Amino acid sequence: MEQLKAQAVLQTMIVKLVMEKKDLKEQLYAQNENPESTTEMEKRIQKLEKENDQLKRQLLQLLAIKEKT
Repeated sequence: MEQLKAQAVLQTMIVKLVMEKKDLKEQLYAQNENPESTTEMEKRIQKLEKENDQLKRQLLQLLAIKEKT
């Protein structure tokens, strides 16, 4: 049961990260005139992508545990 709750939380977090990444990309294109802002946004996007990858790995681990039980 706790695994299902953890899975739901991870899925929610992944969705939020994907939405934030989309918003940041839109802001990045809107602020293309300012190179400092562009660089900053790109760094934030990379960080979010890494977090997203970590959450996906955690979700896969939870799913593997769930299948074993």
